[in-house]
Parts: sequence; structure tokens; C-alpha cells
Amino acid sequence: MNQSQKNIIIWTLASVFALLLIILYMTGWRVTSEFRVGRTGTLIMDIPHTGVDIYINNDEKITTTEDEKNIEKKLSPKTHKIIVSLKDFYPWTKDISMPSNASLTLRPMFVPQNPSGFIITEIDKDYYTIKKNIVANKFPEEAEPKLHPDGSVRIFVKNNTIFAIRNGEVLEVLKSETKIKNLDFYKNRNDVVLFSVAEAVYAIEIEKVGTQNFMPIYKGRNPFFVVETDSTIYLEDNGMLMEVLI
Repeated sequence: MNQSQKNIIIWTLASVFALLLIILYMTGWRVTSEFRVGRTGTLIMDIPHTGVDIYINNDEKITTTEDEKNIEKKLSPKTHKIIVSLKDFYPWTKDISMPSNASLTLRPMFVPQNPSGFIITEIDKDYYTIKKNIVANKFPEEAEPKLHPDGSVRIFVKNNTIFAIRNGEVLEVLKSETKIKNLDFYKNRNDVVLFSVAEAVYAIEIEKVGTQNFMPIYKGRNPFFVVETDSTIYLEDNGMLMEVLI
């Protein structure tokens, strides 16, 4: 076999190998930074607002152009950093491990940096009823945890610590150094809770894996609250009664 024939064989093998790599890449196969082989997975993000910027690994940006949109993105089976940003809202971040040839759904929480609301005065016919409901809104204890409407999660407070029960597993959500006064689900979500301590009301994710997002809803002096709707709470702070959008 002369050199020309060898070159043809080498070129043919190289071409076949390159074609094979292209086919594998086009069908979703990747070699990760951990030198493992896997197929791309699908990241699904539930984004309820337009104008939301989604940053993936700080090198790719997606901006939503309509409300109530599910964003789908193919990602290699490795660890990725996701940052979600919307003007006048706190940024949300999560480190994810994308499973090979599977899907992963994320629901970022959108908490306004300056929530709006209005003061409720004694002129309002529901003034005293609201005050009574706030006083009666004690946090759920271990013996009688609060059940999410979909039946998937229970939450309660024990030893000044917030716990969640999900799929039979007890998860420690947050241990507070100051007294927890109220606890409920945030916007009727089964993965985020709303609670009040000291001078503020906060929302915090139940899941700690991949960054546990923790954001203030309201800061004052000594707030107590009761949930009114999926998007509002009644709040009493130092004698002042108000309705606050969350």
C-alpha cells in the first residue's frame, strides 16, 4: 500500500468519525466537563411575566416577550447556573444539575422590591373582622400542620423552626433565631412559604438544593399577617391595618 492509498484511508476514516460526531451532537449527545457522556435534557421554566431576562451560565440570555409563557431550553447533562431578572423585582437564582435525556421544571418566584398596598381604616366595614382574623392566625404546629390545597405538602413550626412534609419526608425549611409569628403558603404555591418574624414578612423556598431563595415581602416594626388571596395579604403592623400585594 503506497502513501497515497494510506492518505485516502486516513481521510475516509477521519470523515466517517467527524460525521459520527456530528450525528451524535445533532441527536443530543454531549461529553460533560466531568468527562461523562449523556444526552441533552430539557429545562422548562414557568415565567408569568413579559420582559423577564433569563441568564444561563452567564453566557446566554433569553428575554420573554409575552405573559404566562413556558420557556424550554435544551441543556447538556451537567451543572448550570440560572439567574432570572425582572425590573422592580428581586433577582432569583438556582444551580441545577440537568439530568441526561430528561426534563426539569423550574418555577422562579417573583417578589416585588417595593410592594404596593393601601391602608384599611375603621371606616371599612370589614376592619374589625380583618383584625380578628389576623389575631386568630396562629402558625400551624406539628400536631396540626397546614395542608396545601393540592394535598402534596404540609407545613408547620416546631422549636421556632419551619418544617415541610413532602412525599412522607420531613424537610427543615428554616431555623429562626427570632420568634416565628405566622406561616402560610406563598401565592398558593406548594414550594414556597410565607412567614413573619421580628419586623418583617418573608417568602422562602422549601427546597434548599441549588440555592434556597429568600426574599422580603414587607419590612416594618412588628407585622402579623393573614392571607387574603393568592396575590394579597392583610397585615397589621404597630396598630396600622393594611392590604399588601405580594
